[in-house]
Amino acid sequence: MQDDSDGASAEERRLEALAGYCILDTEHEAHFNRIVELARNIFGMPISHISLIDRDRQWFKAESGSTLCQINRADSFCRMTIEGKTPLVFPDLSLDPRTAANPYVTGEPHVRFYAGAPLITPDGFALGALSVMDLAPRDFSEEKSNILAGLAAVAMDQMELRLRSSLDWLTGAASKGAFTVSPGNFCPPPPAQGRSSRSSPSISITSSMSTIGMATSSAIRS
Repeated sequence: MQDDSDGASAEERRLEALAGYCILDTEHEAHFNRIVELARNIFGMPISHISLIDRDRQWFKAESGSTLCQINRADSFCRMTIEGKTPLVFPDLSLDPRTAANPYVTGEPHVRFYAGAPLITPDGFALGALSVMDLAPRDFSEEKSNILAGLAAVAMDQMELRLRSSLDWLTGAASKGAFTVSPGNFCPPPPAQGRSSRSSPSISITSSMSTIGMATSSAIRS
């Protein structure tokens, strides 16, 4: 029988990884805003979010079509998305027993459709999700799920680049920029261990632009 402490330990490691990105409670940033706008337009959805799952809350780094800052983790659809490594789709939230009683389904804004792709770190931690939502039931093809997953990878690339921009490239020590991004709220960088195999920022930028281009082209063809 699996020890419940194993799951608790895994969640603590995930939360530690999330804290290491120094992104919670930061201001909106253009890179992330563009991704949610792109997702919203590609899929023709009224709502899109980039969110991170903290211990007791879902916090939104970027949103389009809503004004939410954060919600209780217990009411989050994305908390279920991070339990897997692939996109999670609810064609009709009101018909699924996991979500039918959710306050955002039974009350304002009466969300009916949800699709979310996890934001997965190079170390395998699912920190949050890129999601799209609609107020009516929707179908969502495997092709669209793959596009959403690609855009989530772009968002994760941006989180990696954001972290690296606050570190000295050679030593892993905090650069001057790390002390000025959030005055009075400096977040110490995570240890360099385990990050040496990650790609350079220039490679990540190229990959991100390629993914966005392929996603847009595929959406136009469909």
